[in-house]
Amino acid sequence: TALIGSTYIGGSGNDGLNNTSVLSNNYGDAFRGEVILDASGAPIVCTSTQSTNAPVTAGAAQPVFGGIQDAYFFRMDPTLSNLQWATYHGGNWGESGYGVQLDSNGEMFFSGGTNSDDFPLTGPSFISAPLGSADGFVVRYGTAGTFLSGTRLGTSAYDQCYFIQLNEADEV
Repeated sequence: TALIGSTYIGGSGNDGLNNTSVLSNNYGDAFRGEVILDASGAPIVCTSTQSTNAPVTAGAAQPVFGGIQDAYFFRMDPTLSNLQWATYHGGNWGESGYGVQLDSNGEMFFSGGTNSDDFPLTGPSFISAPLGSADGFVVRYGTAGTFLSGTRLGTSAYDQCYFIQLNEADEV
């Protein structure tokens, strides 16, 4: 019943608002993103940014803004007084971050869309090359914000991954 913390986060550009000229195909795409809580009550955020100076933490998987718009992932402590980790995730054009889920070990799975031809992936990917004018993506980060794996998803048409869910076996 009491406010235990509040904060602003972002940079000098639009944060939390998807640029509809970069990736937009459906009503409400400009406002998509997600906030969930981990087991300790720490918020984990999947969103988008057009800021070249959004805060990132030491050792960020992608410490530098990639294109017109990047997906932006971060976690704070439960009182919102400490940024535990934050990173950009994007290529040379545009990405939007839409969904986030945790597996039973606390690893984070993020979903969204990309139209960059150099979307960052690591390790073996199910699909690594661009498929259509926009592709969906799923990426996996460790509990400390280490980029572990990712893939594009889609067809030769316009595709994005708006939501993500894991089953009881931690499969996407």
